Amino acid sequence: MVIEYNGLLAARGHEPAVYARTVEHLFERYPQYDEFHFGAIAEGPDLDNLVQAGTNQAGFTINEESTAWQVELGTLDPGIDAFIATLSKNRRTQLRRSLRLYEQQGPLSLIEAQDLEQALDFFNGLKVLHTQRRRLKGEGGAFSNPVWEHFQRALIRDRFSAGEIQIIKVSNPLMTIGYLCNFIWRKHVYVLQTGFRSGEDSRDLPGYTVHALAIAYNRDKGMAVYDLMHGDDLYKQILCNRSRRLYWGVLQKRRLKFSIERVVVGMVRRGRRLLG
Repeated sequence: MVIEYNGLLAARGHEPAVYARTVEHLFERYPQYDEFHFGAIAEGPDLDNLVQAGTNQAGFTINEESTAWQVELGTLDPGIDAFIATLSKNRRTQLRRSLRLYEQQGPLSLIEAQDLEQALDFFNGLKVLHTQRRRLKGEGGAFSNPVWEHFQRALIRDRFSAGEIQIIKVSNPLMTIGYLCNFIWRKHVYVLQTGFRSGEDSRDLPGYTVHALAIAYNRDKGMAVYDLMHGDDLYKQILCNRSRRLYWGVLQKRRLKFSIERVVVGMVRRGRRLLG
């Protein structure tokens, strides 16, 4: 249901033992399999524990890397202007112009859902805008998967009252500009899903506008990190001031065929580099 940060859930202080026992279990329970794939594991303890757990019985090969883009909120001063000031001159100009255009129709408001009924109402609005925008691009969007939608609605119903779900609506008196559905955990804001109005004017930047307001809002709430998650989209690189690497890899039993495969792949890659 979520791509990022697929480490094992373990009690603090017991992570190495949990990873070691998990790998042992996989090898003991499924002897017919030579390799096990792990997706989007973050750099740091999760990756280190996994690699260490397989040291005696297997080798860990990284097949793909990506980036999770984040804003470290503690480095910002209060308010939207303070965040905008951290951007490049060109982006500052574009974002401020977008804010002015939306404010011509009345003051902008950011509302965080205060109860479950309002949260589900905002999520319905998010679905509409997200789906409309995706269809304009010839895509189905997240809500084309009914299992995904059912899971997210169940999660909102179950965890909203615990303060773990944040759903935001940004609007002016004439229109809704966008919605965000975020996970909250230990002052870390994970942006799960977005729904933005399609701009009628090329100068409108609904996504940048909503994210910028949400970044300033969460900073002022005392949150520590605003996480735009996996993907090298340009807007994430523009808005964020730090990142974490994510790795997709495979834990392979020590087999001759894998040793040969690694040698051949290495030769091909070196050949490609030499050829430019």
